[in-house]
Amino acid sequence: MNSIRDTETCLYGLKNTKTYFFDAYRYCQIGTGSILRPPHAKTSLSTTKKTKLSSSSSPLKFLPLTIGNHTRIGSNCLVQSASIGSSVIIGNNVVLSNRCIIKDNVYVSDDTIIAEDTVIPPFSVVKGCPGKVVGELMESCAVEIVDENEKAYMEFVKSVDGDDGRRKR
Repeated sequence: MNSIRDTETCLYGLKNTKTYFFDAYRYCQIGTGSILRPPHAKTSLSTTKKTKLSSSSSPLKFLPLTIGNHTRIGSNCLVQSASIGSSVIIGNNVVLSNRCIIKDNVYVSDDTIIAEDTVIPPFSVVKGCPGKVVGELMESCAVEIVDENEKAYMEFVKSVDGDDGRRKR
């Protein structure tokens, strides 16, 4: 996994476990101050069984959060979506609400709030509160996003490693 994550990015999982419900693929960039939380859904508990609920049981079920290749998430974002496709650019201060799905090759403008359970189609430009599709991207944008993210990753590696290829300490 070759992802760029800032040290001030929060990845939330279950308390007292090392389980995180995330899959982030190649060349993902996650901005400073962004919070990634797995989406959740309420579950109903059976009332026919008279069992005592333990403190670890919860009426919430956490779902996996998948972030595709070459995806860039801006600074100060809150991400609770179920899936973010490949070659997606998410601006700064964006809220992706619970269980929303963003398909491949999407641009989400700064300060956008996408409502729960929303599905954003491929090659869309999304803006506003609540986020609505306001335009379309050209098909060639996928190649441009891939090239930009690979270039940013190589610059990141150079900043971590010295010019001689040795890791800075």
